[in-house]
Amino acid sequence: MYCTNCGKKIVDGSKFCAFCGQVITPQDKEVNENAMGLMEPEKAPVSKENIVVKEKDNKTTKKKKTSLYNIIYDIFTFEGRMSNGAFWGRMIILIVLEIIYVLYVPEKFLTSVIGIIIWAFFFILPFTYGCRRMHDTGRSGAYILLLLVPIANIVALVWLIQDGQPYTNRFGPDPKGRNMEQFFPY
Repeated sequence: MYCTNCGKKIVDGSKFCAFCGQVITPQDKEVNENAMGLMEPEKAPVSKENIVVKEKDNKTTKKKKTSLYNIIYDIFTFEGRMSNGAFWGRMIILIVLEIIYVLYVPEKFLTSVIGIIIWAFFFILPFTYGCRRMHDTGRSGAYILLLLVPIANIVALVWLIQDGQPYTNRFGPDPKGRNMEQFFPY
């Protein structure tokens, strides 16, 4: 007898599949008995309904894991590239959050351990975003440290405003999805 969900061989008379936990119904037993002479030994009859439900469940679970992972990865990574719009949009949100934090959080909390951790978070994020923005313009992410140097910070700001390279560079593919074929179609 075979499980109609996963297709693995199970013990005759089982109420559950030992591999996937699927409940074995009397209809499943009839399907197995009717198909025994017609199928290959390693394959079991699987209804289309089970396949569709299983695919939907796997896709939903995978999307949730992927999106949470991407959010965390996006916040803390210095690798890759970030487009101009994404950079400035995130910086505006970050500045608004910092202003709200300073204006509405009690002073005692600002100097607590949690408050200092939040300040570190606000301090590191612009550098992760700026590093990826520099990568988009084809420069090393270390140039973002120029923002800490008087007068040189103007040069870094100009580089942050520039449009990124319209092709894959050594830091990754273009975040806007452009490629060389758009510019050189031959």
